[in-house]
Amino acid sequence: MLCLPIAGQVKRVPEQCPYKSTQSRILRHIITFSQPIFLFILRCIVAFHSLVVLLPLRLLNPSMKSAPTMEASELDSYEFECQVLFDTIFETWYERKWLKFDQAWLTLRDGYAKSISDGEWWMSEHSRFCSRKVGALYDLTNGIYAILWENTDSTRAIQSSAFHCIQDLTSSVIGENSQLGSDSTTHNQWLQKLLGIAGTSTKPFPNFSRILENPSLNLLLEENSFIFLSKCGVKLPVTLLQHFSELHIRIFNYIYPKQPLTFSSDTFPNYPDHLCLYNYGKKTMNHDAAFDAREYQTNSIRLVSTEVINRDF
Repeated sequence: MLCLPIAGQVKRVPEQCPYKSTQSRILRHIITFSQPIFLFILRCIVAFHSLVVLLPLRLLNPSMKSAPTMEASELDSYEFECQVLFDTIFETWYERKWLKFDQAWLTLRDGYAKSISDGEWWMSEHSRFCSRKVGALYDLTNGIYAILWENTDSTRAIQSSAFHCIQDLTSSVIGENSQLGSDSTTHNQWLQKLLGIAGTSTKPFPNFSRILENPSLNLLLEENSFIFLSKCGVKLPVTLLQHFSELHIRIFNYIYPKQPLTFSSDTFPNYPDHLCLYNYGKKTMNHDAAFDAREYQTNSIRLVSTEVINRDF
């Protein structure tokens, strides 16, 4: 499935078969015995899928995304990237140990999910490159959220641990431990979309940093933490709630002195309701431990948005 065209229609990331038997291992050894034969089978599968599946779908649904039209030079580059993808799939299947196979497969799965999110025709080499450098962010973030939602009885301890895990993930993408270089900011947008549980959605994720031409590293680091804390879904521990409020003020301090890319009140980027600080207001917050966040957040949004829009740029 990983070698088939995404075609702008695939919304679900392929899932790996959980069974690891001696028979399946023997089968993997047999089909990867010869790389030319393996790659020939892949190309036949892709051609069959395009003829039997994609072509009828395009006839029935003219709005369906078709294969991109390319110049001769672009076509050569496109063919080269497809060949690299096939080689990568072969190398994954060729792994002789199950642990190595799982690690390589998760990396491919993350690249596939990102390519769906980017609306690409194939799983791009750039997506796979970032996934190899950073790791399988798609499964890492989904795993952390699954742990949070499945363990509501011991929420506070798990939330604190999960928060530090998210900070480590952010550091690996855009922080001091990042190996992505100039790609770090772009790949952080993918991490923010995952933290906002937008997953493979092709819609841009609403955040404050995108209204700035060159958002600072500190803004992006703190915005990731802010998004995660806003998605925890239950009462936060006092320390994390205070930090959440502090992050909200810091984000305003980053964007307020800068000139935004747009000045219209209709496009001023406010977080949607489920990402706003007022979620931790009167109905959900421990009043003995914090403050009335609903009123604070509402007044802050009104003040900053009004002042930024009315400034004479």
